Amino acid sequence: MAKEVAEKLMSRAEELVAVLVDSGQDSSVNKDSLRDYSIKVDLSFHGRVVIYYSPKKDKFSYQLEKVTDDEVKAVVDLAWTSKDSTKPSLPAERDVDTSGVQIYVDGSYINDSVGYGAVAVEQDKAVWETCGSVPPEEAGTTRQVAGELKATIEALEWCKSKNIQQVCIFYDYKGIEDWATGTWKAKNAVTQQYAQYISSLDVNIQWVKVESHTGDRWNEYADKLAKKGAGTSSNAPKQQDLYGVFDDLTKRIKSILAANDFLCETKQDKKDPCYHRQITISKNDNSLGYINIYATDKKGAYVLFHEVKDTEQRCALEALLNPDPTAKCDIFAEIEHYYAELKPFAAFKFDFIALARAVQSVWTDLFSETLPIDDIRYDFKALEKFFEQLKSSRQRKT
Repeated sequence: MAKEVAEKLMSRAEELVAVLVDSGQDSSVNKDSLRDYSIKVDLSFHGRVVIYYSPKKDKFSYQLEKVTDDEVKAVVDLAWTSKDSTKPSLPAERDVDTSGVQIYVDGSYINDSVGYGAVAVEQDKAVWETCGSVPPEEAGTTRQVAGELKATIEALEWCKSKNIQQVCIFYDYKGIEDWATGTWKAKNAVTQQYAQYISSLDVNIQWVKVESHTGDRWNEYADKLAKKGAGTSSNAPKQQDLYGVFDDLTKRIKSILAANDFLCETKQDKKDPCYHRQITISKNDNSLGYINIYATDKKGAYVLFHEVKDTEQRCALEALLNPDPTAKCDIFAEIEHYYAELKPFAAFKFDFIALARAVQSVWTDLFSETLPIDDIRYDFKALEKFFEQLKSSRQRKT
């Protein structure tokens, strides 16, 4: 067996053991089991994990051997997926109903804190989200599993409050569905309470497993929420309904504009994973441009006016709509907003169209040139370079 293959197998086995031990599952690498393309990890009293490696595909996979405990299976599955490796084959694809509400859920375990996150989507737009932490007394020894289940429960509670009778739940941890359907037997308080809760609901749930960390933007967004939740204290309240604040601000602005004889139309970019709406404005048959409404965790909901080109009209709209009369428009604000929001996705195959448009807008204003937006919209590093050039240009001018 090639030395390189042996080293890869040993390294992958040691990584898995480290995660398993951190999750409370005693395990060790069985070095004597090393074969041409496989190695075994022994699970104390619970069987073993056989890790396989394909040099041709440069991919790992695994199988369980003599593992009968569903909770141990869940721990192994979670440990394996947390390393972003190639996971066991998924079941045959299901027909997914995307006509109604789709909810993405996730859990996270960071620095001894368990977090959860969920986002509800309709017609490719976020309509609700939540995140928070799971108190240690509730999580017990289940760690990230408790976050996954808490996210699902919070999402279904929201469905109940909205009288939603049918929902599609997307998840990347198998136990979410298998404990709910009885495929796995719930053996501890956390999983038993979850299974009982699901069985008590009068909601038709379609379960859909997605691969974690593969660029699914709503799954990645749920993951981001869960990580945020893990960063809050166990006594902190759930995240405020950011979408509600964002929606209220949009409605208030449209109401003020209408009362002052402006015509407006609201647009939301479906490809934008952040909260962003544009309101195009006209008056007396003259188009004035548009304003941007954003909502982020750090800033809450706020308005930018720099796309209204006429200075006098822009100042008038700022005075009319901006709750902070001292706020000044910054043409770089939109780029900085999208750069911060999209940077966590830089390593993924992703359409960064919102950032590309923002960069192109400022680039055209400063240099009277257009950028090849269709070539760079998927290349975060290229967009980052253009952003750096814009910042350098601004510094030279100042």
